Amino acid sequence: MNTIFCASILAAGSSTRFGSQKMLHPIDGIPMLQHVITHVLRSVEGFPEAKCHLELVLGCDSEQIQRHVRTGVFSVALNPSWKKGFSTSVKRAVSTALSLQAAGIFLFLGDMPYLVESDSIQVFTAAASAPDSIIRPAYEGAPGFPVYLPKQLFPEILQLQGDEGARSVIDRHHRLLRSIPTRTLACTRDLDHPESPG
Repeated sequence: MNTIFCASILAAGSSTRFGSQKMLHPIDGIPMLQHVITHVLRSVEGFPEAKCHLELVLGCDSEQIQRHVRTGVFSVALNPSWKKGFSTSVKRAVSTALSLQAAGIFLFLGDMPYLVESDSIQVFTAAASAPDSIIRPAYEGAPGFPVYLPKQLFPEILQLQGDEGARSVIDRHHRLLRSIPTRTLACTRDLDHPESPG
């Protein structure tokens, strides 16, 4: 199969609410972002159906992060506009997917270190069989990550502004959405404070 997908970890923000650069916050002695990188790598190993280009989107403190995190086979894409909001990271990732003529993109967040591989593999597998759908896990109806976005949505995503994520685009195309039920709360939880998830 010649289908190409992209999987991007968005990790460009300034971590204002966290109080320090949370991508480097240690969890079991390992930087938070390293946990997410490892998760994506292991999940992709369980997704042999297609080629997957891996990318890490960095912005704030990018040099510091790269000194402390092993990126491995991930390409590093710098987002010089990170101060203009989360949408700039989403658009940076989608721009790469466009340049590679990818069928779609899987978006991960750098502050979600407790994701479960089986959930992500289910999203990958569903996308391989239905690449024109929007796919994401859901815990008790709450949408989670990673989220898969097909290429036909890329033009709309590139129009996002400020701190807007892809939610508005997903809402407009809700008929394309396929939610995969999961019993793991982790797919809905990021870390905003050093002491606890949520």
